[in-house]
Amino acid sequence: MHINNYMTNNDIEVVDSGIDFATTRVEFSEKLTNYYGYFHGGLYFSMADSAAGIAARSNGSNYVTLNANIHFMVAVKSGHIYAKARVISRTSKICLVEVNIFDDHDRLVNSGTYTMYRVQ
Repeated sequence: MHINNYMTNNDIEVVDSGIDFATTRVEFSEKLTNYYGYFHGGLYFSMADSAAGIAARSNGSNYVTLNANIHFMVAVKSGHIYAKARVISRTSKICLVEVNIFDDHDRLVNSGTYTMYRVQ
């Protein structure tokens, strides 16, 4: 199953997934904003991490996040955002996933790489 309680509590939905890719989406809500009324940075990270985990697990193995490097580029305060993840490298224990987040105008607003560790 792709959805977990954390994703549900943060309104993160899976809109597409398959072998080595996944897309998550969040609709704007005031409960997900920072002090200035923009999507909270932690939400960007959470939805990207969720998409990375789904893409990594697409081979049937279980993974946890070992490391992440994320770049916040544009703040968003309306509409929705999408995290599009794709596996760029996979070994027997490590899966490297690139994740880009776009707003509803297809503008790149966040980018990162997630190193996932295979636990099973």
